[in-house]
Amino acid sequence: MRGAEAVVRALEQEGVKYIAGFSGGGLAPLWEPLRNSDSIRVFATRHERLGVEIADGYARATGTVGVAMTGTGPGATNTLTGIAATSEKSTSRRCRAVFSIVW
Repeated sequence: MRGAEAVVRALEQEGVKYIAGFSGGGLAPLWEPLRNSDSIRVFATRHERLGVEIADGYARATGTVGVAMTGTGPGATNTLTGIAATSEKSTSRRCRAVFSIVW
């Protein structure tokens, strides 16, 4: 099993159904296992911060984990703005429900 497959399997076991993501070159190994997943769907975003805001909204609406995915570099920095914004308006439980995969 490759590392990307292990990541996707772990997300499936945690009950993740949706990922809001921004495709970057460093994420290439994750796309095939995500396409093959029967339970996880990925929504492309045009900006990393939007992915975090979508994940936060999903976590608030469902009470489950919201996941945002981005590559390394400036994209990872852009998620910090979204995480900070969701922290201001979230309870600590909801804030922990937003995870960012930086590959």
